[in-house]
Amino acid sequence: MQIREALKEVFRNFESPNYSDFKKIAAKEIWCLVCDAGIPPRPNSQRMTRRKFYSRKLKEIVDSGSWLRVRQLNDIRLQKENHPSSDISAILTILQPGEYAPGHEGASMAIHFKKIGGEFKFSGIETIP
Repeated sequence: MQIREALKEVFRNFESPNYSDFKKIAAKEIWCLVCDAGIPPRPNSQRMTRRKFYSRKLKEIVDSGSWLRVRQLNDIRLQKENHPSSDISAILTILQPGEYAPGHEGASMAIHFKKIGGEFKFSGIETIP
């Protein structure tokens, strides 16, 4: 249940941004695989400070079509991770297979969390594929 509450806090903060609150729910480093959209990635360009993510990327994500779809979802699949940036991910399906176009594989958004000081903190976001 703790992870679902953490996810609700991410949604609340993304929808009504407040940096003081964001600092409480986010890890110091954010792994963002949707932040380089349209730009050739550079080594470690997916990793950024919490402040940089908040000030430069949050509005861009919230205004995206993927975020608009994910806000309306109730079906959440949790996946344990073995990654330096994430202990658990909340996977939300944003497009079913074939929904976007015939033969399209579908798409999901993953919101990542890292357990820090006994609490799950937002630590990243990506779309899959």
